[in-house]
Amino acid sequence: MRKKLCVLLLGLCLISVSACGNKEVSGNSENAVASSEEGDAEDEDTVEGEDEAEDGNIGINIEDIAWEVDEGIVDGKRCVLLSYTNNSPCTIAGFEITFKERSDLTEEEKQAFYADIQEMFESDDEEIEELKEYPISMSAKTERVTDAGESVTNITCSYYTGYYSLKDINHYSLVEPDIATVRYVDEDNIYTVYYDYSSGKHSAESETEAAYQWPQTDLGSKIPKPDVKILESSLDMEELLMFDAYGMSLEQFDAYVKECKSMGYTVDPSGYEGFYSADNAEGYNIYLYYEEDDCAMSGTVESPYDKDEESSGDEESADTVSEDTEDADSDTYPDSDKKTVAGIRPEFKEAMDSYEAFYDEYCDFMKKYNANPSDRTLLDGYMDMLDRSVEMTEKFEAWDEGEMNDEELKYYLDVNNRVSKKMIDAMK
Repeated sequence: MRKKLCVLLLGLCLISVSACGNKEVSGNSENAVASSEEGDAEDEDTVEGEDEAEDGNIGINIEDIAWEVDEGIVDGKRCVLLSYTNNSPCTIAGFEITFKERSDLTEEEKQAFYADIQEMFESDDEEIEELKEYPISMSAKTERVTDAGESVTNITCSYYTGYYSLKDINHYSLVEPDIATVRYVDEDNIYTVYYDYSSGKHSAESETEAAYQWPQTDLGSKIPKPDVKILESSLDMEELLMFDAYGMSLEQFDAYVKECKSMGYTVDPSGYEGFYSADNAEGYNIYLYYEEDDCAMSGTVESPYDKDEESSGDEESADTVSEDTEDADSDTYPDSDKKTVAGIRPEFKEAMDSYEAFYDEYCDFMKKYNANPSDRTLLDGYMDMLDRSVEMTEKFEAWDEGEMNDEELKYYLDVNNRVSKKMIDAMK
């Protein structure tokens, strides 16, 4: 559990570095305006003037979003959850609220909070002292596409930057709303509006982004185009493509997997509900993962490591593609993944294999990131990778809390050992 607090602290450090490097978005939204060039304007008339200069008015108002925070049960566990209803005429692409430490918080309340955190994360005194350097904060964020009149429930509230779920409603009482961020769609573009609860002011981001960002590199032609309203490409390079498709049901994900299989992604397949990974005859690899909370699909396409080496096996691979494609329509996920290894449950093996497959992808990305850490596109991709790594690690460690037979325990430890070695190698 201690490494979870380390990840939380790492996230806080990354947020601090990112904030220092980005001068367009102020950490204090009292001064946040549509243009960073006039960021020193502090009166309300100036802020409104900037909004009028860009759009004529703010496209969405915080009063159009009815939200609340309360306790709820998710997967049999008590959590602190946010829900909201979109009463605006727009489609919301994302909604986030950050909460800051209450100004009247007593030292006694703070010490009780840190004592709870220390027990929860099994951390030592040194780690808690490091955590105390940051004000207590919490956040709730969803990227679920929400049309006008629709509601979203069970949005997990998290400690600090959003890596670990808030379990105790009493901890929520230590904070108050700070900044709300709303991303909404208008004429195929996504606009971003902020609301500062301290000043009671709205402000608009000066830049917009396309709602559907299909990649420009050749990798985009290697997979089907997802039929969704919102698609964001977080990394678009010649050798690696990462994207997120929002507003997708699990049934649509299954249909997309079948499309990929019909394009030849049936070599060395691995898959189960909500996950599919395979190569094609040329050696291109796809990694598709369904995120139930956001009704979204995360996708990665990676070019072959060694095209010359891969081409030598094209004939054999093509035969494999032909055979596998014939069976693709009968079952979304390959039968080969359901084979039982002696003494190991199929679902256990699938979970272990998908965990290792993700960290293969993670380590490949980290090598690129370490070689060029100043690349902004890689930094954006890094944050996405960090979020996914936390989720995968939590799922992996959940098996450790259950019962495993001797063969499963050995497989678990072998996978953990291999992943650890790969992580060490990637960080060199």
